Amino acid sequence: MHKNFMERSMSIEANNCPHWKWEKAVPKEVCEALIKEINLDGLEKGQIYRAEESGNLDTKIRNNRMTFMKFNHWFEGIMWNHIRYANASMKLNYFLSGCQPLQFSSYDPDEFYNWHTDSNFFNSVDGVTRKLSAVCLLSDKDSFSGGELKLRADGIETENMLTEQGDLVVFPSAIEHKAFPVIKGTRYSAVLWAVGPPFV
Repeated sequence: MHKNFMERSMSIEANNCPHWKWEKAVPKEVCEALIKEINLDGLEKGQIYRAEESGNLDTKIRNNRMTFMKFNHWFEGIMWNHIRYANASMKLNYFLSGCQPLQFSSYDPDEFYNWHTDSNFFNSVDGVTRKLSAVCLLSDKDSFSGGELKLRADGIETENMLTEQGDLVVFPSAIEHKAFPVIKGTRYSAVLWAVGPPFV
């Protein structure tokens, strides 16, 4: 593994929120290449998915736009490698059978994704459950303000997880997290969920 990759990674277990973070893991040019690939006018309103339910709109919980990329998208491979590294380095060693399609998310002023979890570890859809979530900040930090990503456990919030373009964080999907409202500009991010058989 590349030396710089090792130097930029850090394990943090604060407030019972285990996560693995990389600073500027993805180069600026790569982040911007993904943004340029997206039809920004064709993004759809983000929906809420629960076990055994189809998607539904709940703008009190989620108010942003997004799209899913095709399976095996080239950026998916970047995030998948970070997920596998974090899974081993945090000594979680979850059994991962694959990942769901990469999601590209956009947050304009006043848009947000309120406190939520991506999984409770025990629900499943099509026989798999989300086990690890990965988020990468695609936007230059000077192109927007607000939009902090924070984790929460026992009512205690972490610091902002993503501060620089290309920062990437991996955390268990059952941990609460929130994308705070954007104040100005537009915040773009990529999200990937690693899945596997339910724990029970």
